[in-house]
Amino acid sequence: MSYLKNPFGYGVFLFVLTGGILLLVFDKGYFVLMLNDHHSPFWDSFFKIVTYFGDGIIFLPLFIGAFIYRYYYGMVTLVTSVLVLLFSQGLKKTFFSGWPRPTAYFDFPVEFNFVENVEVHSANTFPSGHTITAFAAFFLIALIINRNSTYLLFFLTALLAGVSRVYLLQHFFVDIYFGSILGILSVLLGILITNKIIGTDRLATFKNRSIVFK
Repeated sequence: MSYLKNPFGYGVFLFVLTGGILLLVFDKGYFVLMLNDHHSPFWDSFFKIVTYFGDGIIFLPLFIGAFIYRYYYGMVTLVTSVLVLLFSQGLKKTFFSGWPRPTAYFDFPVEFNFVENVEVHSANTFPSGHTITAFAAFFLIALIINRNSTYLLFFLTALLAGVSRVYLLQHFFVDIYFGSILGILSVLLGILITNKIIGTDRLATFKNRSIVFK
């Protein structure tokens, strides 16, 4: 698909490919224990900040900015945010309800290193809602800006937001792996649904309508 023919899309493809191999090779809790064993004050502070890039509230300023820039992108953002909510909360509370998070998963004693002032949850681990949000939001931003120099930056930002969830003991690698896929899928479906709502005959005109640009 043309929307993925950019450094962000290539990054996602590489992550899905290598991540899939890692899931087959390593135990579910491997990366949780590995990252937790390498805690440091710097990474504690770093990931405690980066994880906020996956908060759902990020869609509010994104929607406002996108809507001001182009009505079309505002509408895509709105539809995408609804899909993100359905994927993240819908799956957590239906098919995968109650699945244990890292602190409640291991059947042997583990001395976890907790990050100060971070509330760690114990259930509904799959999928990672923060990762879905981060990949959807930053993929959207990358598509709107549409510059090769920023695609990779936004991909790395989304990826680090996902990794933060494992570092902070909130999720497993498999949760962020599928979270990244669902985030990209949310955007692609958001574009498809928006295009269907607007209609082919009005699409070109609608894409150019804006509060700023007439």
